[in-house]
Amino acid sequence: MALEATHMRFAMDLKDKYQVKDLDEYISGSIYPDSRYITKIDRELTHPKDYMEWEILKLDDFKKGWHTHLLCDDLQRRIFREQKTEIFTDDYIRFGPTWVRQTTLKVLQDQDDLRHFDILTCLQRLECVEMPNGENMETVKAYNQIFIREYHNPKSFNLDNSDRIGLALGIEEDIVRKIRNQSEEYLKDESMMNFVHGIYNQMLERALSL
Repeated sequence: MALEATHMRFAMDLKDKYQVKDLDEYISGSIYPDSRYITKIDRELTHPKDYMEWEILKLDDFKKGWHTHLLCDDLQRRIFREQKTEIFTDDYIRFGPTWVRQTTLKVLQDQDDLRHFDILTCLQRLECVEMPNGENMETVKAYNQIFIREYHNPKSFNLDNSDRIGLALGIEEDIVRKIRNQSEEYLKDESMMNFVHGIYNQMLERALSL
């Protein structure tokens, strides 16, 4: 998954293409799928594989946001694997070395993305909550509050915030520490950081061309 600042930025850049009217529903929908980390519902319910078959302009605005989330994830993953093949060398295992490297790129992109759009306006939209798969409302509200809390000061956002997001989503402390260590390593690598800074524009270009 991309992280949620990336998802909200991506959604905002596609809102005109998708003829969005209700930004509260749309932005809430754009981060909804990853609520599964704390609601514990099946990933297939929040990340359906047939989303590209949805008739996007006929969807309600919450589901349009949901669609942007899935598209964002897929485009980001594709770019990572096309352009950084050297860091995706082993079989993909949840919480394994490839997962940690991939998640680290997402963390660093998220930090970059939240400084390139008006995230504070988006955070106001997250008071809107929907439960399309019968989730508990209070649990989804608590999920949205993670990002309202951690993204509220974009200029000072750092790896400590990213660590807290990971822990709040239920990622174990030793895995969060591995992501932190990998992040600190990549931050010293100019080539890697140039790649991170360029990912978003590639994602958006591909999305707008669909």
